[in-house]
Amino acid sequence: MERLFQLVGIQDQPLGDLRALARRGEARIAELSEQLSRSQAELETRKNLKTNAKGNDGPAIELIDR
Repeated sequence: MERLFQLVGIQDQPLGDLRALARRGEARIAELSEQLSRSQAELETRKNLKTNAKGNDGPAIELIDR
């Protein structure tokens, strides 16, 4: 019986490794998704600032572009 438990444990190890790898992958995907959302929001903000500054003097646009 103990031998059976050892064999099952040996076979379960790769499965456990795959599960851990999947969890890390899911965490990385969530992290990248959050980063993408922040980048998109920042881009939209910059786009709105440029649009609003078009009617104003030129230096405001220059500062945003830098």
